[in-house]
Amino acid sequence: NLVLEYPVDQFHRFNLYTDFTYLERDYLVNRSYSYVNSAHLSFVKDNALWGISGPMDGARYKLSIGYSQDFVNQNISYTTILLDARKYFRTSPQTTFAVRGLYLTNTGDGAKVQYMGGSWDLVGYPFRSIAGYNFILLANEFRFPLMDFFGFKFASGPAIGSNGIRGTIFGHIGNGYRDEIQLDQMKGSFGTGIRMNLFGAFVLRWDFGWRTDFNSVERNTFTQFFFGWDY
Repeated sequence: NLVLEYPVDQFHRFNLYTDFTYLERDYLVNRSYSYVNSAHLSFVKDNALWGISGPMDGARYKLSIGYSQDFVNQNISYTTILLDARKYFRTSPQTTFAVRGLYLTNTGDGAKVQYMGGSWDLVGYPFRSIAGYNFILLANEFRFPLMDFFGFKFASGPAIGSNGIRGTIFGHIGNGYRDEIQLDQMKGSFGTGIRMNLFGAFVLRWDFGWRTDFNSVERNTFTQFFFGWDY
């Protein structure tokens, strides 16, 4: 892998990412080999201000265009376009309304299948349970404080615990498609969650809510755990 970055200013930069991959595919009567070179050029803006569980203000944008090709057998040749836009509206000194929009497409011969599902994109659906070449996602979250500290304090020594517990109310909509995107086949989820910062090093996320296909809402609630920062 090779990564090059060119900073335009404090908040904007260009990224160039390239890698080489060897692929081996078994079919019923033969086996194919591919030597794939992928190159992606991205423009990034990031002026987000972070809190204890994720960004609280500012914005993060990424527009990426990539091309992948088998440079030996010429049986893979596809283009990847990604737009990932995140905006954070500070509604009070300790609360934030976060919006994220994602569009991803892979088009061409031998395009790579991508996956969606899990706490970092479509909450409430199993990790990597949605496969396709084209994806769309719109995520909305309201983030608010619950506790500033939760832990234990002994007679001597420092306190042990979490230095911040935050809550969230969310609504997500999106899906992945083998062919073109069809807005009448979107999946969704809504609910609430808790974020706990552990020792300032990582964040425990617990979400629970309901899934919907926008014709009906599932009766059973889902519960999803994840270690990682908010988007």
